[in-house]
Amino acid sequence: MLLKLMKYELKSNSKIYFLLYAALMVSGAVVRLITLAHDSISASANAALNTVTATGLVLAYCLYAVVILGVVAMTFLSILQRFYGNLLSREGYLMFTLPVKPSYHILTKLFCSFIWIVSSVAAVLMSACIVAPGDALKAFFEQLKVLISNMTGNSATILVLVIVLVLVSLVMGILTIYAAMALGNLSNRHKVLSSFGAYMAIYFAIQVILVIIILLIRLVMPDIFDRFETVDAIIALLSVIIAAEFALSIAFFVMTNHLLSKRLNLT
Repeated sequence: MLLKLMKYELKSNSKIYFLLYAALMVSGAVVRLITLAHDSISASANAALNTVTATGLVLAYCLYAVVILGVVAMTFLSILQRFYGNLLSREGYLMFTLPVKPSYHILTKLFCSFIWIVSSVAAVLMSACIVAPGDALKAFFEQLKVLISNMTGNSATILVLVIVLVLVSLVMGILTIYAAMALGNLSNRHKVLSSFGAYMAIYFAIQVILVIIILLIRLVMPDIFDRFETVDAIIALLSVIIAAEFALSIAFFVMTNHLLSKRLNLT
């Protein structure tokens, strides 16, 4: 059932995303073509054509930036709209009549939001590869290859932990938004404003908890960071952060599931 829900969820937004991704690639290609034309004309010392291509290049970069902002905005707004619109608005009456547990709805929204965020980042990076000059791109990948080949065991561990941290942070961020909207839905009026207030309260609470944990660690073990080598300290710190964010992700998921199961307010 979860896969069926995900298939429907992905299909509902796929056309808009694919159009945005196509526009991103086309705008990147336009920037690259105008850049090549401008470089060629600059070499010929034709002042009039040089001015025209320079103006066109500025406009092309502006268009490219607008499309990137559109992809970012669409990705963020879809996280909000698909969860709030499907589960917390009047459409929720239909969604919750399905023989599916609320946790399945949450997981569906979470996985699909995660997929679209990763896809959007990949699309932006691909378009950047189109825009970038061939020599610069080749040099970048050569340097990356050298960096990977010279990577030691600890460096590889840190790289893996950083990637895991980014992914866990992404999941926690999505679940934080879901929990805030579920809390805001408890209000009978101004639900959007209440959701925003709930998000700010959750964010502030997380920062306070992290500061308290750090202070307690420093108080109980003031020389904790002196006991490790620099690399070991980084690995330990990243591991603690990942564990904390993973625990918070579970807490937000449980909270959202409880609110949708026991305290759902669609009025």
